[in-house]
Amino acid sequence: MSELASEFEAMVREEHQQMRGVLRELADAFWWRVPEYFPSILRRVAAITGPHFRCEEEVLYPALEKVGGIQPVTELLANHNQLKSSAERLAELAKKEVWSDEEVGVGIELIHGLLQHVNDCDGLVAMVERLPDETVRNILDAHKRFNKASLDLLRWAQEVKKLPIPAAN
Repeated sequence: MSELASEFEAMVREEHQQMRGVLRELADAFWWRVPEYFPSILRRVAAITGPHFRCEEEVLYPALEKVGGIQPVTELLANHNQLKSSAERLAELAKKEVWSDEEVGVGIELIHGLLQHVNDCDGLVAMVERLPDETVRNILDAHKRFNKASLDLLRWAQEVKKLPIPAAN
């Protein structure tokens, strides 16, 4: 593995670890029905996932398309769209002061979907290893730029990508 691919792997591992931790906090807030904690935790989730998703969709996925073809990238993008819908639904739930049993179940299910995506994406490192160092450097540089811009997930999706966020199922 090249030095740049190792740097990418370390970055992804760190971000995914952060995401898993914050998503567990979010699930605990639902489970223990502590809605006052929910908005601040959700803001942290959005802050981490915004630059991460942006880097994946705008830079990483197009690069991976060259080594893995369009089908895996299409599936990853579809999954991201579903996750954006889940994030929007979680944001709606965050506005409530009290949750019903059904809403708690929906919230935890949405969070588990986000966690599953984080775990599934660990496999992207193997694909990045096949990219030329120059491409990996471009991905790492873009990641730094997107972190500096610090658009959260929903703002990036709505303002930069100009995507309407569809309702979560």
